[in-house]
Amino acid sequence: MATGLGVAAMGALWERAAFPDVLNFSADYRTTSLFWEMHVGGAALDGYLALAFPFALALALDVRGRTAHLATSLLVLLACYAALTTFSRGVYAALPVGALVFLVLRIRQDPRFAAVRGWRAAFGAAAFLLAGSGIAWAIFQHGGYRGLLAMLMAFAALVVSLPAMRSLPARLLALALVSGLVASAAVAVVGTVLPKGPYVCHALLFAIWASLAYVRKGSTEPGVVFAATATALALVASAVNVSLHWGGTPGAVLPALAGIAVLLAAVWASRSAVATALAGWREQLWLVAAAAMLGAGVSVLVGGAYLGERFATTREDLDGRMKHWSASLDVLRWPADWVLGRGWAATRRRTSTTHRIPGCRAATPGSRKTATAFCRCRGRATR
Repeated sequence: MATGLGVAAMGALWERAAFPDVLNFSADYRTTSLFWEMHVGGAALDGYLALAFPFALALALDVRGRTAHLATSLLVLLACYAALTTFSRGVYAALPVGALVFLVLRIRQDPRFAAVRGWRAAFGAAAFLLAGSGIAWAIFQHGGYRGLLAMLMAFAALVVSLPAMRSLPARLLALALVSGLVASAAVAVVGTVLPKGPYVCHALLFAIWASLAYVRKGSTEPGVVFAATATALALVASAVNVSLHWGGTPGAVLPALAGIAVLLAAVWASRSAVATALAGWREQLWLVAAAAMLGAGVSVLVGGAYLGERFATTREDLDGRMKHWSASLDVLRWPADWVLGRGWAATRRRTSTTHRIPGCRAATPGSRKTATAFCRCRGRATR
């Protein structure tokens, strides 16, 4: 099931890249992936995504090794992208409900997923996730996809750095915060004289943080921990600078407030049970993946005009479907109809003839070479 989900998700990504564009969520193009029968409508892809998504979650929880975890996390992200591009309101509701039911049952059945660190730590991690990814709306409104990606990079750095931040005394943590902001301001000034300076400086800061984080794994030097923490905090200010570069200075209050909220949430989380709960790389990977999924959802909701139209016509679409379902049920007049169903021809003779026929048929006589007659069927032209 997980393999099939990966094939369907890759098909959706290929289709989006070939037609509207991978990040174009405003065109009225709904993904069909490799389900050929959906060229005239239907919900084959919707149903498959909803049914297969919990299997991908189960696989991601059961695999061992960093490479396998990275691959399954990528599979979950691709499945979420495919679900977003269907623009199906049913899928948007089915995926989180199915994931929630699966996780609740998994926790109840497997004692390893019970409160090893306590439900309090789990709720604290969820609160930090919402604090970090909830501001995606503010960043995306001003900085677009570039600002959102930059903030996601900063969020990942903060999540990985939380255990180290917890080991720092309060005074050193405050000094690291001030040092990070000063360093980010200095880098932003340098970026003004470079082509695409804010993007280059943000990537450079992230590379410096990654190097320090790698060195910190095998070192107990307080200076290395301090430098890695300061660089992770500087990435947040750098992400705000990327948003300002893309959206301009008007309306800069919104991304600035978002950056302040992320910094405050990081400081709070480093002094709570969240830092202990995120000590393992598996928990960190899943938290960053969840933030990426939430960011993708926010970008589609805010940046996609077509999805807004879909939600605006929810009531009208539901009324139309209710009328269609009622008309279909009215055709079933006898108990045998409910058991065996009714053919289209029999239904057509006993119902109104005001609807257009979806196709036609014609008898063709045999030729001189063969006396066998045959029936030629032709569907109505569609666009």
